[in-house]
Amino acid sequence: MPEPSEAVVITTLEKRRLTALLVVFTLALALPYLWAAAIAPVGFQYLGLLFSPDDQNAHLMWARQAAEGRFFFADLFTTEHLSTGEKPVFTNAFCWLIGVISALTHLPLVVVYHALRVTFAILGLWWFYRLCARLTPDSRVRFMATALAGFSAGGGWLRDVLPFLAHRTWMDRPDNDGFPMMPEGFAFPSLLIFPLNTVSLALLALIFDCVLRAGDGDKRAIKIGALAALLLANIHTYDALPLGAALLIWAIYQRARKHPHWLSPLFIALGTLPPIVYQIYVFQSSAEFKIKALTLTPPPPLFDVLLSYGPLLLLAVWGAVLMRSRENARLLMLWPIVILALIYAPLSFGRKMIEGFHLPLCFFAAVAIVAAVERVPTGLPRKIAATALCGMLCVSAAQFLNWCLERAPNTITHNVQFLLPPLYLADGDVAALQFLNARQIKETAPKVVLCMNLLGNYVPRETGYHVFVGHWAETLNFFDEKTKTGKIAEVQSFYSGRMPNATALTWLKQNKIDYVIEGFYETQLFPAVTLRRFGWTPIFKSEATAQNPNDTAIYAVP
Repeated sequence: MPEPSEAVVITTLEKRRLTALLVVFTLALALPYLWAAAIAPVGFQYLGLLFSPDDQNAHLMWARQAAEGRFFFADLFTTEHLSTGEKPVFTNAFCWLIGVISALTHLPLVVVYHALRVTFAILGLWWFYRLCARLTPDSRVRFMATALAGFSAGGGWLRDVLPFLAHRTWMDRPDNDGFPMMPEGFAFPSLLIFPLNTVSLALLALIFDCVLRAGDGDKRAIKIGALAALLLANIHTYDALPLGAALLIWAIYQRARKHPHWLSPLFIALGTLPPIVYQIYVFQSSAEFKIKALTLTPPPPLFDVLLSYGPLLLLAVWGAVLMRSRENARLLMLWPIVILALIYAPLSFGRKMIEGFHLPLCFFAAVAIVAAVERVPTGLPRKIAATALCGMLCVSAAQFLNWCLERAPNTITHNVQFLLPPLYLADGDVAALQFLNARQIKETAPKVVLCMNLLGNYVPRETGYHVFVGHWAETLNFFDEKTKTGKIAEVQSFYSGRMPNATALTWLKQNKIDYVIEGFYETQLFPAVTLRRFGWTPIFKSEATAQNPNDTAIYAVP
């Protein structure tokens, strides 16, 4: 019969060390945002995000609707459902929680958003530490594994060291040519940037800990694990498929080994089924959701995926070999193998299932590091060796953080060429959003705002209004590369004046647009044309500044 998992014995000294690690980790997660706010250029305001604001503003858009008392969320980045009458059926428990807490505490959504990010990051590391404690009695291994889970990333720094690999896709680098970074593949970027990924990683660590506890006959662990699996499948459904597959295979393996509690992984995996079934219903009943779900997100080539984890993966393989005889460690060996197989399955959202791959690598890499430094003389040489190995695995995370902070103010101008939302908005644009927010509270019918998507990405979260264009994926028919047509092309034609005035007025009415903003980016991109050509009187006008002499104006479409 397989041996039980290690009894979790965490000494007082361990708890002190772990507490110190979590304090440092908390500072690493919070201070970059305070720094980004402190370096805001004069005339601009920081909106609380550090990377990829387009996707995060989608999460905040859902949270905004929850704060307004809704449980099912509409896509405010697109307007098709206003004509078809399609009712919202999508929901997300984590974004709902953000909105409810914001409504109860009257704290800004983005503040609650980051407070929960840090909270679940700390919980995630604690649950991961307990998981490691069930796999090894060596406190050095579990402490180092937790530190790696908190601070390490991939091997993207090797691109600077090995130029002949510069053409490869490095998943942990945001400066790839033609391929987006994959923060979900690594713990540190996810914990630093994405609360949705953070809570998912925390739940994954808890679930696998519960699987091992349930294998020892702990019935309460089955209930906790199933509940965590249910929440995970709702919050980040992409994670449910690798999780369910891994637990199914583990149950079959334990059945073959005649384990008395071989059914417990299946009971936990059953928790993922209700949200998955509901997501299938949403997919079938919502045309908008179906189109977005079919947006292709393929992973890079297998060699590039493995290369992106660099030395961490090599150490993890060595650590797995050292742990091969331990029964429960095989569960963590199975987990990344299943993930790696599924991301290349014929599914549109392939690469999004990679989340969690990094955690077992951290554990096995820690096993290898401890084994390696034991060959070094005790004392200072051994500490230097351990620090050097761990530091090597954290270089890419430091590079990513530095890249975010260096680039933050430049997003005001740099992101324009890629039509991506910046991290800072002009004072006038912020004032315009505040004006619309105050107006929205008094209105009952849905309204549509027109502006460039650089500002439009912030409209739903800040005002609760629909926006005609705001997100490259959430806005349906945003742009067709083959035909060079789409909503963003129409918006550019409107603001540039290429669309005749009579045609423009008809176009506004056909698309049910109620408010038109002429702000910082509209005047920067189209300086020769203004909306004054329609003879409208603005319902809002900000004060011009030295940084933005063209004040922001809002017009109500007559």
